[in-house]
Amino acid sequence: MAGMGHITTNLTNTCDSVRDISRFIGYAFGLIPEELRPDRDKYIIIKYENSDMDPDDFPPSIGYNTHGIPFDYTSVSLANGKSHTKNDHLTITAKDPQYQGLIGRLDGKISHRNYMLVNAVHKCKRKFIL
Repeated sequence: MAGMGHITTNLTNTCDSVRDISRFIGYAFGLIPEELRPDRDKYIIIKYENSDMDPDDFPPSIGYNTHGIPFDYTSVSLANGKSHTKNDHLTITAKDPQYQGLIGRLDGKISHRNYMLVNAVHKCKRKFIL
């Protein structure tokens, strides 16, 4: 991931959907999990009490440059609202409830803002935006 070192992943446990594969391809091109953005607390709430992960596993990535691209509820890199749930309750909720249904889309389509961020990270001269 650009500016974040590297990430190692194992697709054998997670490649059961187009969304999962799209998310990992996005990471290879410079996306980070949307729930780790430095501005995430303005948009979402991480419900640690419902998660089987340690709160230290969800720190905002302070050094990550968002390139001015706004938070993206439709990002392929935003985990499902019940990601890592230990009790079948939501672990990620939108501060504005009207956006809750967008979290964790299952269609696997790369969002417009995802394309914008990849263009910014790689300083693309010809923009790859669909």
